[in-house]
Amino acid sequence: MKRVVVAMSGGVDSSTAACLLVKEGWDVIGISLKLFTEGEDPQAEKKMCCGNRGIEDARRVCEQLG
Repeated sequence: MKRVVVAMSGGVDSSTAACLLVKEGWDVIGISLKLFTEGEDPQAEKKMCCGNRGIEDARRVCEQLG
């Protein structure tokens, strides 16, 4: 089985890509990048993807996909 890494933002595009790859038989590893320290900037969640909410969304998608 081939393995691939998918950068997971928690959004529709990365979640769909991971889902399609799983359906095609790939061993998918989802990764996320947290770009700030929690509490560092109260507006950070609004300024960029991959904040705490996005990371949790990505984690849930990965759990569902196995």
